[in-house]
Amino acid sequence: MSVPQDDLLGVIYISPDYFIENARMFGCAKAIQGLDANSITPLLAIASRMIDAYVGRDFAGGEIHENHKFDLNSRRIKINRPPLQTLISYRLRTAPGLVSSFAVTPVTDDGENNISFGSIYYNRQENYLEVASLAMASSMTAQLVSLGISEPQVEIVYTSYADVPKEVITATGYMAAHLINDSAANQVIAPGLASVKADDVEVRRGSSVSAKGSREDSIPPIVKTLLRGVSRIAIG
Repeated sequence: MSVPQDDLLGVIYISPDYFIENARMFGCAKAIQGLDANSITPLLAIASRMIDAYVGRDFAGGEIHENHKFDLNSRRIKINRPPLQTLISYRLRTAPGLVSSFAVTPVTDDGENNISFGSIYYNRQENYLEVASLAMASSMTAQLVSLGISEPQVEIVYTSYADVPKEVITATGYMAAHLINDSAANQVIAPGLASVKADDVEVRRGSSVSAKGSREDSIPPIVKTLLRGVSRIAIG
């Protein structure tokens, strides 16, 4: 997956040219007057990082490396950045210098999505990987007991979304529009002030998104709605 990138702030989830062309749809046509793709890129990168923070993951693509505690009873682990598209490797670490690699081929699918990689089954709905071979899992018991490892670790490498989801692209556009409109408002009314009055003219700042003092304060409702389907599933 190829995504635009700011040199300092990282990948951005919406094309600068597309954002500028559709500024009216995002509600910031007046605020971005005079800005070009280069000047708008850092703003889009900031909006993208705010999306990452809100959903608890990123959408930069590439290989994802994770480490999980392995439960020998259930033989399941939950991944942090679903959905899993391709499982590249699955290794069980029973000691600092001892790992056992599982074959992740052949790959089978349900006609649309991959559901198993060798003996590793992936439940897309409930978001877990499970060692489906009882014989293989049982053969590890003696090794674990003899080594005295109470919490063996699973190390996985996989890929998730091949492209940035359309919901994330749209949410990034609205998040960037919110930021730039707020910046434009700050040029008229100093931050922290609700209104400014001169003679008979009064300018009021629109109501803030939230007053709860939480990480969601600066996230517009439309962005939250768009991201409901791609938020990170809690580790379990």
